[in-house]
Amino acid sequence: MYKRRSKKTNKKAIIFFLVAFAILIPVLIFATLQGISTINTYIPSETSELDDIFDDFDYDKANRENNLNEEQITEGIKTNTTKTNDTNESNNKLANDSATHTIVNSKKYIALTFDDGPLDPTPGILDLFEKEKVVATFFILGKKVTPETGSVLKRMLKMGCELGNHSMNHKDFGALTPDEVKNEVKMAQNAIYEQAGVYPKIFRFPYLRIDKSEGKDIGMPIIGIKRSSKDSNKETTVNDIISNVVDYASNGSIVLMHDKQKTLEALPEIISRLRADGYEFVTVSELFAIKGTTLENGKVYKWANLQ
Repeated sequence: MYKRRSKKTNKKAIIFFLVAFAILIPVLIFATLQGISTINTYIPSETSELDDIFDDFDYDKANRENNLNEEQITEGIKTNTTKTNDTNESNNKLANDSATHTIVNSKKYIALTFDDGPLDPTPGILDLFEKEKVVATFFILGKKVTPETGSVLKRMLKMGCELGNHSMNHKDFGALTPDEVKNEVKMAQNAIYEQAGVYPKIFRFPYLRIDKSEGKDIGMPIIGIKRSSKDSNKETTVNDIISNVVDYASNGSIVLMHDKQKTLEALPEIISRLRADGYEFVTVSELFAIKGTTLENGKVYKWANLQ
């Protein structure tokens, strides 16, 4: 009797196990398929977002197709980073690394210009430039050109620097007649040519007085400035000069300086910090050649705007 009950109990247990197993198997299969489906739909989405990011970081393609400049590309990176805030930290790191890479490899140009020379500190400025392989543009005052300073002008040219005309006597052109304006320019041209063997091709007004009505009397492109070092102010210190140039530098800038001792003292730090920020030093004419701009006589140019 006991054995019969045991057999019946075992039979019921086996039947219960088989029924439970039969129910459980489909549930497990369904759950597994759902998991696979979820994974398959997630992975392509994440990969797609990454592909979009890297497509936007194809700067060669962006420059060819959209002619984007450096500022626009950087702005595009910021936009994409905002759009992908829901992605994980590794994706954001990839975006940031790509942005940094572009900035490091992009070229930035700046033109240092010096007015009113040549003066006593000028040879020291050229010594520094020769050592650091820097070129600049010197706007020469005709009255400062003598047989003694002629060798300084020739050295400038040999180093790859550019000579500009800054008038003969640094007079206020607003107080001159058209004939007097032309004479100031012509005398300086002849004085520079006599000692350096070249005629300057660009002009800067004394006191930066830029009057378009007078520009037609110059017969050369007129160069203004984007930023002044303010080194001609008595209260301006060496550190002020450094800050005035470095803190406000921008791609394509033309910077006003003078052949002064305190400017010479500021230049090593200026050169070092601008180079660390990716800048290359060029002459004014080279700056506009990089931009693809042909300088026109009588027209005012304050900077090349390579942003």
